[in-house]
Amino acid sequence: MALSCSLQAFPPNSVSKFGKRLYATYVRIGNVQVYRRLDRKQDSRVPRQYAKYVKLDWFREHLAWLLRKDVLAQDVFLLGAPGFLRRQLALSYCELTHRPYEIVPISRETTDSDLKQRREIIDGTAKYIDQAPVRAALNGSVLILDGIEKAERNVLPILNNLLENREMGLSDGRFLVSPQRFDELTQKMSRQEMQQCGLERVHPEFQIFALGLPVPTFPGYPLDPPLRSRFQARLVTNPSVTDMLSSLEYLCHDVIQDRAVARDTIARLVGCSQTLTTLRRQDGPLTTHGIPPIPFETLEAAARLSCKFPSLPLDQALASSGWPYQYFQADARERTVLSATLQQFCITSNNTEASTTSLTRSKLIDDITMTDELRC
Repeated sequence: MALSCSLQAFPPNSVSKFGKRLYATYVRIGNVQVYRRLDRKQDSRVPRQYAKYVKLDWFREHLAWLLRKDVLAQDVFLLGAPGFLRRQLALSYCELTHRPYEIVPISRETTDSDLKQRREIIDGTAKYIDQAPVRAALNGSVLILDGIEKAERNVLPILNNLLENREMGLSDGRFLVSPQRFDELTQKMSRQEMQQCGLERVHPEFQIFALGLPVPTFPGYPLDPPLRSRFQARLVTNPSVTDMLSSLEYLCHDVIQDRAVARDTIARLVGCSQTLTTLRRQDGPLTTHGIPPIPFETLEAAARLSCKFPSLPLDQALASSGWPYQYFQADARERTVLSATLQQFCITSNNTEASTTSLTRSKLIDDITMTDELRC
Protein backbone atom coordinates (compact mmCIF):
# COMPACT_ATOMS: atom_id res chain seq x y z
CA MET A 1 0.00 0.00 0.00
CA ALA A 2 1.90 2.99 -1.32
CA LEU A 3 1.82 6.52 0.08
CA SER A 4 2.04 9.45 -2.34
CA CYS A 5 1.74 13.23 -2.13
CA SER A 6 1.13 15.11 -5.37
CA LEU A 7 0.53 18.67 -6.50
CA GLN A 8 -3.06 19.28 -7.57
CA ALA A 9 -4.54 22.44 -9.10
CA PHE A 10 -7.87 23.79 -7.92
CA PRO A 11 -10.75 24.53 -10.35
CA PRO A 12 -10.37 27.59 -12.60
CA ASN A 13 -12.51 29.79 -10.36
CA SER A 14 -10.25 29.12 -7.35
CA VAL A 15 -7.96 32.14 -7.37
CA SER A 16 -6.43 34.19 -4.59
CA LYS A 17 -7.14 37.86 -4.01
CA PHE A 18 -3.96 38.63 -5.97
CA GLY A 19 -5.30 36.80 -9.04
CA LYS A 20 -2.96 33.81 -8.70
CA ARG A 21 -4.02 30.20 -9.03
CA LEU A 22 -4.26 28.21 -5.81
CA TYR A 23 -2.52 24.85 -5.56
CA ALA A 24 -2.80 22.14 -2.95
CA THR A 25 -1.24 18.75 -2.45
CA TYR A 26 -3.25 15.66 -1.76
CA VAL A 27 -2.41 12.52 0.17
CA ARG A 28 -3.16 9.18 -1.43
CA ILE A 29 -2.78 5.78 0.22
CA GLY A 30 -3.88 2.95 -2.03
CA ASN A 31 -7.11 4.07 -3.66
CA VAL A 32 -7.99 6.61 -0.93
CA GLN A 33 -7.24 10.26 -1.64
CA VAL A 34 -7.68 13.28 0.66
CA TYR A 35 -6.71 16.87 -0.07
CA ARG A 36 -4.39 18.63 2.31
CA ARG A 37 -5.85 21.75 3.90
CA LEU A 38 -4.64 25.18 2.81
CA ASP A 39 -5.54 27.24 5.89
CA ARG A 40 -2.30 28.99 6.84
CA LYS A 41 -3.83 30.78 9.81
CA GLN A 42 -3.50 27.69 11.99
CA ASP A 43 -0.09 26.45 10.92
CA SER A 44 1.07 26.61 14.53
CA ARG A 45 -1.56 24.01 15.45
CA VAL A 46 -0.45 21.50 12.80
CA PRO A 47 1.82 18.80 14.32
CA ARG A 48 5.36 18.38 13.04
CA GLN A 49 7.75 15.40 12.89
CA TYR A 50 5.23 12.80 14.05
CA ALA A 51 4.86 10.89 10.77
CA LYS A 52 7.98 8.77 11.20
CA TYR A 53 6.12 5.47 10.81
CA VAL A 54 4.45 6.29 7.48
CA LYS A 55 6.88 4.09 5.54
CA LEU A 56 5.77 1.02 7.49
CA ASP A 57 3.08 -1.04 5.76
CA TRP A 58 1.08 -1.89 8.87
CA PHE A 59 1.01 1.77 9.91
CA ARG A 60 -0.13 2.87 6.46
CA GLU A 61 -3.09 0.51 6.74
CA HIS A 62 -4.26 2.44 9.80
CA LEU A 63 -3.70 5.74 7.98
CA ALA A 64 -5.71 4.54 4.97
CA TRP A 65 -8.59 3.69 7.29
CA LEU A 66 -8.42 7.19 8.84
CA LEU A 67 -8.46 8.76 5.38
CA ARG A 68 -11.65 6.87 4.58
CA LYS A 69 -13.25 8.21 7.74
CA ASP A 70 -12.15 11.70 6.69
CA VAL A 71 -13.86 11.30 3.33
CA LEU A 72 -17.05 10.04 5.02
CA ALA A 73 -16.87 12.76 7.73
CA GLN A 74 -17.10 10.22 10.57
CA ASP A 75 -15.72 10.45 14.08
CA VAL A 76 -13.10 7.91 15.13
CA PHE A 77 -12.46 5.81 18.24
CA LEU A 78 -8.94 4.33 18.42
CA LEU A 79 -8.70 1.43 20.86
CA GLY A 80 -5.49 -0.15 22.06
CA ALA A 81 -3.17 -1.04 24.89
CA PRO A 82 -1.43 1.71 26.89
CA GLY A 83 1.21 3.47 24.86
CA PHE A 84 1.86 6.28 22.43
CA LEU A 85 0.93 4.41 19.25
CA ARG A 86 -2.70 5.62 19.09
CA ARG A 87 -1.72 9.25 19.61
CA GLN A 88 1.15 8.82 17.14
CA LEU A 89 -1.36 7.62 14.56
CA ALA A 90 -3.74 10.53 15.15
CA LEU A 91 -0.96 13.14 15.00
CA SER A 92 0.57 11.51 11.91
CA TYR A 93 -2.79 11.79 10.16
CA CYS A 94 -3.04 15.48 11.12
CA GLU A 95 0.49 16.12 9.86
CA LEU A 96 -0.06 14.36 6.53
CA THR A 97 -3.36 16.14 5.83
CA HIS A 98 -2.07 19.45 7.30
CA ARG A 99 -4.97 19.65 9.75
CA PRO A 100 -4.73 21.59 13.03
CA TYR A 101 -5.58 19.74 16.20
CA GLU A 102 -6.69 20.34 19.76
CA ILE A 103 -6.10 17.76 22.46
CA VAL A 104 -7.94 17.21 25.75
CA PRO A 105 -6.54 14.66 28.23
CA ILE A 106 -9.57 13.15 29.94
CA SER A 107 -9.34 12.21 33.62
CA ARG A 108 -11.67 11.72 36.57
CA GLU A 109 -11.26 15.42 37.39
CA THR A 110 -12.46 16.57 33.95
CA THR A 111 -15.60 18.72 34.27
CA ASP A 112 -17.95 20.41 31.84
CA SER A 113 -15.97 23.66 32.11
CA ASP A 114 -12.92 21.83 30.69
CA LEU A 115 -14.98 20.93 27.62
CA LYS A 116 -16.88 24.20 27.21
CA GLN A 117 -15.60 27.43 28.71
CA ARG A 118 -13.57 28.40 31.74
CA ARG A 119 -14.06 31.63 33.61
CA GLU A 120 -10.85 33.59 34.09
CA ILE A 121 -10.01 37.05 35.39
CA ILE A 122 -8.23 39.20 32.79
CA ASP A 123 -7.34 42.83 33.65
CA GLY A 124 -9.73 42.75 36.59
CA THR A 125 -12.66 41.50 34.49
CA ALA A 126 -14.15 38.01 34.52
CA LYS A 127 -14.27 36.56 31.02
CA TYR A 128 -15.23 33.22 29.53
CA ILE A 129 -12.38 31.55 27.64
CA ASP A 130 -13.16 28.93 25.02
CA GLN A 131 -11.62 25.56 25.72
CA ALA A 132 -10.15 23.10 23.23
CA PRO A 133 -13.44 21.45 22.09
CA VAL A 134 -15.05 24.84 21.38
CA ARG A 135 -11.99 26.11 19.52
CA ALA A 136 -11.81 22.92 17.46
CA ALA A 137 -15.51 23.09 16.59
CA LEU A 138 -15.32 26.72 15.44
CA ASN A 139 -12.02 26.43 13.54
CA GLY A 140 -12.53 23.02 11.94
CA SER A 141 -9.71 21.32 13.82
CA VAL A 142 -9.34 17.70 14.85
CA LEU A 143 -10.32 17.25 18.50
CA ILE A 144 -8.34 14.47 20.20
CA LEU A 145 -9.93 13.14 23.39
CA ASP A 146 -7.16 11.15 25.06
CA GLY A 147 -8.33 8.68 27.72
CA ILE A 148 -12.06 8.75 27.09
CA GLU A 149 -12.52 5.62 29.22
CA LYS A 150 -11.79 7.81 32.28
CA ALA A 151 -14.65 10.24 31.61
CA GLU A 152 -17.18 10.60 34.43
CA ARG A 153 -20.89 10.23 33.84
CA ASN A 154 -21.57 13.96 34.07
CA VAL A 155 -19.42 14.80 31.01
CA LEU A 156 -20.70 12.03 28.74
CA PRO A 157 -23.95 13.88 27.75
CA ILE A 158 -21.85 16.86 26.58
CA LEU A 159 -19.72 14.64 24.39
CA ASN A 160 -22.74 12.73 23.12
CA ASN A 161 -24.55 15.91 22.03
CA LEU A 162 -21.41 17.22 20.34
CA LEU A 163 -20.92 13.93 18.50
CA GLU A 164 -24.51 13.37 17.43
CA ASN A 165 -25.85 16.86 16.69
CA ARG A 166 -22.71 19.03 16.61
CA GLU A 167 -24.43 21.25 19.16
CA MET A 168 -23.30 22.67 22.49
CA GLY A 169 -24.57 25.41 24.77
CA LEU A 170 -21.85 27.69 26.13
CA SER A 171 -21.69 29.54 29.43
CA ASP A 172 -21.47 32.99 27.82
CA GLY A 173 -24.84 32.55 26.11
CA ARG A 174 -23.65 31.35 22.73
CA PHE A 175 -24.85 28.14 21.17
CA LEU A 176 -22.94 25.98 18.72
CA VAL A 177 -25.08 24.80 15.80
CA SER A 178 -24.30 22.18 13.17
CA PRO A 179 -23.39 23.63 9.76
CA GLN A 180 -26.43 22.09 8.03
CA ARG A 181 -28.88 23.52 10.53
CA PHE A 182 -27.09 26.88 10.59
CA ASP A 183 -27.33 27.16 6.80
CA GLU A 184 -31.05 26.42 7.00
CA LEU A 185 -31.51 29.14 9.60
CA THR A 186 -29.71 31.71 7.43
CA GLN A 187 -32.57 31.43 4.94
CA LYS A 188 -35.10 32.35 7.63
CA MET A 189 -33.14 34.80 9.78
CA SER A 190 -30.76 37.64 9.05
CA ARG A 191 -27.14 37.60 10.11
CA GLN A 192 -27.81 40.24 12.77
CA GLU A 193 -30.67 38.23 14.26
CA MET A 194 -28.50 35.14 14.48
CA GLN A 195 -25.75 37.09 16.21
CA GLN A 196 -28.26 38.44 18.71
CA CYS A 197 -29.39 34.87 19.41
CA GLY A 198 -25.75 33.86 19.96
CA LEU A 199 -25.73 31.15 17.29
CA GLU A 200 -22.29 29.99 16.16
CA ARG A 201 -21.70 27.78 13.12
CA VAL A 202 -19.67 24.63 13.68
CA HIS A 203 -17.04 24.20 11.00
CA PRO A 204 -17.97 21.39 8.56
CA GLU A 205 -14.46 19.86 8.81
CA PHE A 206 -14.64 19.48 12.58
CA GLN A 207 -13.77 15.89 13.50
CA ILE A 208 -13.32 14.02 16.78
CA PHE A 209 -10.69 11.38 17.52
CA ALA A 210 -11.24 9.50 20.78
CA LEU A 211 -8.35 7.49 22.22
CA GLY A 212 -9.21 4.88 24.80
CA LEU A 213 -8.35 1.55 26.37
CA PRO A 214 -10.51 -1.57 26.00
CA VAL A 215 -12.55 -2.00 29.16
CA PRO A 216 -12.70 -4.36 31.13
CA THR A 217 -9.32 -5.58 29.88
CA PHE A 218 -7.91 -2.40 31.43
CA PRO A 219 -9.40 -0.32 34.27
CA GLY A 220 -11.88 2.39 33.35
CA TYR A 221 -15.55 3.12 32.64
CA PRO A 222 -17.17 1.34 29.69
CA LEU A 223 -18.78 3.77 27.26
CA ASP A 224 -22.55 3.92 27.08
CA PRO A 225 -24.00 2.30 23.92
CA PRO A 226 -25.46 5.62 22.62
CA LEU A 227 -22.09 7.31 22.89
CA ARG A 228 -20.18 4.34 21.55
CA SER A 229 -22.42 4.15 18.49
CA ARG A 230 -21.35 7.65 17.40
CA PHE A 231 -17.82 6.45 16.68
CA GLN A 232 -16.19 4.28 14.05
CA ALA A 233 -13.81 2.14 16.10
CA ARG A 234 -10.49 0.56 15.18
CA LEU A 235 -8.10 -1.55 17.23
CA VAL A 236 -4.54 -0.17 17.17
CA THR A 237 -2.04 -2.56 18.75
CA ASN A 238 1.50 -3.72 18.17
CA PRO A 239 1.98 -5.24 14.70
CA SER A 240 2.53 -8.91 14.02
CA VAL A 241 5.83 -10.62 14.76
CA THR A 242 7.06 -10.45 11.17
CA ASP A 243 6.08 -6.79 10.77
CA MET A 244 7.61 -5.88 14.11
CA LEU A 245 10.92 -7.51 13.25
CA SER A 246 11.19 -5.75 9.89
CA SER A 247 9.96 -2.43 11.33
CA LEU A 248 12.47 -2.39 14.18
CA GLU A 249 15.32 -3.28 11.83
CA TYR A 250 14.32 -0.40 9.57
CA LEU A 251 13.96 2.08 12.44
CA CYS A 252 17.35 1.10 13.92
CA HIS A 253 19.34 0.98 10.68
CA ASP A 254 21.31 4.13 11.55
CA VAL A 255 22.65 2.77 14.86
CA ILE A 256 23.32 -0.86 13.91
CA GLN A 257 26.99 -1.78 14.33
CA ASP A 258 26.81 -5.54 13.73
CA ARG A 259 23.79 -6.66 11.70
CA ALA A 260 23.81 -10.24 13.00
CA VAL A 261 23.97 -9.12 16.64
CA ALA A 262 21.31 -6.49 16.01
CA ARG A 263 18.92 -9.00 14.45
CA ASP A 264 19.42 -11.34 17.39
CA THR A 265 18.80 -8.49 19.87
CA ILE A 266 15.65 -7.35 18.08
CA ALA A 267 14.38 -10.93 17.86
CA ARG A 268 14.82 -11.35 21.63
CA LEU A 269 12.97 -8.12 22.38
CA VAL A 270 10.09 -9.05 20.08
CA GLY A 271 9.95 -12.55 21.52
CA CYS A 272 9.78 -11.18 25.06
CA SER A 273 7.01 -8.74 24.09
CA GLN A 274 4.91 -11.34 22.28
CA THR A 275 5.30 -13.88 25.09
CA LEU A 276 4.09 -11.37 27.69
CA THR A 277 1.15 -10.46 25.42
CA THR A 278 0.24 -14.14 25.13
CA LEU A 279 0.47 -14.66 28.89
CA ARG A 280 -1.82 -11.68 29.46
CA ARG A 281 -4.69 -13.25 27.56
CA GLN A 282 -7.68 -14.88 29.18
CA ASP A 283 -6.83 -17.62 31.70
CA GLY A 284 -3.15 -16.71 31.50
CA PRO A 285 -0.91 -16.13 34.52
CA LEU A 286 -0.68 -12.36 33.82
CA THR A 287 -4.37 -11.52 33.42
CA THR A 288 -4.25 -8.89 36.18
CA HIS A 289 -2.96 -5.36 35.66
CA GLY A 290 0.28 -5.82 37.57
CA ILE A 291 2.46 -6.20 34.46
CA PRO A 292 1.47 -4.07 31.46
CA PRO A 293 2.33 -5.02 27.87
CA ILE A 294 5.40 -3.55 26.21
CA PRO A 295 4.40 -0.71 23.84
CA PHE A 296 5.88 -0.51 20.36
CA GLU A 297 7.67 2.79 21.05
CA THR A 298 9.34 1.19 24.08
CA LEU A 299 10.55 -1.69 21.93
CA GLU A 300 11.90 0.81 19.40
CA ALA A 301 13.76 2.79 22.06
CA ALA A 302 15.14 -0.38 23.68
CA ALA A 303 16.22 -1.78 20.30
CA ARG A 304 18.05 1.43 19.38
CA LEU A 305 19.73 1.51 22.77
CA SER A 306 20.79 -2.13 22.55
CA CYS A 307 22.04 -1.79 18.97
CA LYS A 308 24.09 1.25 19.91
CA PHE A 309 25.47 -0.37 23.09
CA PRO A 310 25.56 -4.14 22.44
CA SER A 311 27.00 -4.92 25.89
CA LEU A 312 23.98 -3.38 27.67
CA PRO A 313 21.67 -6.04 29.20
CA LEU A 314 18.29 -6.09 27.51
CA ASP A 315 16.35 -5.83 30.76
CA GLN A 316 18.17 -2.57 31.53
CA ALA A 317 17.44 -1.35 27.99
CA LEU A 318 13.72 -2.00 28.55
CA ALA A 319 13.78 -0.32 31.96
CA SER A 320 15.57 2.73 30.55
CA SER A 321 13.12 2.98 27.63
CA GLY A 322 9.92 3.37 29.62
CA TRP A 323 9.14 -0.13 30.93
CA PRO A 324 10.47 -0.18 34.54
CA TYR A 325 9.59 -3.78 35.40
CA GLN A 326 11.36 -3.53 38.78
CA TYR A 327 8.63 -1.21 40.11
CA PHE A 328 5.54 -3.01 38.82
CA GLN A 329 2.97 -3.77 41.51
CA ALA A 330 2.80 -7.49 40.83
CA ASP A 331 2.37 -10.43 43.18
CA ALA A 332 4.94 -13.19 43.71
CA ARG A 333 3.51 -15.44 40.99
CA GLU A 334 3.53 -12.70 38.37
CA ARG A 335 7.08 -11.70 39.24
CA THR A 336 8.18 -15.33 38.87
CA VAL A 337 6.60 -15.51 35.41
CA LEU A 338 8.13 -12.17 34.44
CA SER A 339 11.57 -13.20 35.67
CA ALA A 340 11.40 -16.48 33.75
CA THR A 341 10.34 -14.65 30.57
CA LEU A 342 13.16 -12.13 30.83
CA GLN A 343 15.72 -14.89 31.46
CA GLN A 344 14.44 -16.84 28.47
CA PHE A 345 14.65 -14.03 25.92
CA CYS A 346 16.93 -11.40 27.44
CA ILE A 347 20.50 -11.29 28.69
CA THR A 348 19.60 -9.88 32.08
CA SER A 349 21.81 -7.89 34.38
CA ASN A 350 21.77 -10.80 36.85
CA ASN A 351 23.25 -13.12 34.23
CA THR A 352 25.99 -11.27 32.38
CA GLU A 353 27.20 -14.31 30.42
CA ALA A 354 26.45 -13.77 26.77
CA SER A 355 24.16 -16.34 25.28
CA THR A 356 25.54 -18.17 22.26
CA THR A 357 22.12 -19.17 20.96
CA SER A 358 20.85 -16.93 18.16
CA LEU A 359 17.10 -16.44 17.73
CA THR A 360 16.23 -16.66 14.06
CA ARG A 361 12.91 -15.41 12.73
CA SER A 362 11.46 -18.89 12.20
CA LYS A 363 12.59 -20.10 15.63
CA LEU A 364 11.14 -16.98 17.27
CA ILE A 365 7.73 -17.51 15.66
CA ASP A 366 7.81 -21.22 16.59
CA ASP A 367 8.64 -20.38 20.23
CA ILE A 368 5.78 -17.89 20.48
CA THR A 369 3.36 -20.39 18.91
CA MET A 370 4.49 -23.08 21.37
CA THR A 371 4.00 -20.69 24.28
CA ASP A 372 0.45 -19.97 23.08
CA GLU A 373 -0.31 -23.69 22.79
CA LEU A 374 1.05 -24.43 26.28
CA ARG A 375 -1.06 -21.63 27.73
CA CYS A 376 -4.21 -23.08 26.15
